[in-house]
Amino acid sequence: MFRQSINNERCPRFETIMRIAIVSDTHGNFALAVRALDVLGHFDHIIHLGDTTADAEIMELSLGREMIITSGNCDMNREYPHCLVMDLCGKKFLITHGDRFQVKSGLAKIYQGALDEGADIVLYGHTHMPSIEQRDELTLMNPGAVTKAARNPTMGIITIEAGAVHGEIIDLNRLLDETFP
Repeated sequence: MFRQSINNERCPRFETIMRIAIVSDTHGNFALAVRALDVLGHFDHIIHLGDTTADAEIMELSLGREMIITSGNCDMNREYPHCLVMDLCGKKFLITHGDRFQVKSGLAKIYQGALDEGADIVLYGHTHMPSIEQRDELTLMNPGAVTKAARNPTMGIITIEAGAVHGEIIDLNRLLDETFP
């Protein structure tokens, strides 16, 4: 497991709000993700959970900022880790595409992986099905998929304020229809 710590001066003692955008399974539809991120405003971090990392690299160029990126099962570019454990705003994140935890067969393996790492928040993709689940003190989020094949493309937002974690799934068709009627 690749471990990385980001020292974020904005949230050292839970005195401010941290917003994190989570995108997964763009599969070539990076333009929709970029458009949605522009509409949604500022994020302290943007995370791409894989499939495809090439899209994530184009998004970085389009947005003019670095992103946190993991590889998925469809990624041939292996320069990105399949799993990251990192601290953000006083919370430990397990960040992965999810295929290596076999999330299409359930969340037991990823849940155990999170417990083993002492994670507070798990971010995973792969199933293309958005969900937010709370198990004890652990938040598990799948932001869904942005792929053109998705009937309802979605992404996720994690907000951390005063140590509390709030997850939200954003329906991108609805967001853009309301913004650009």
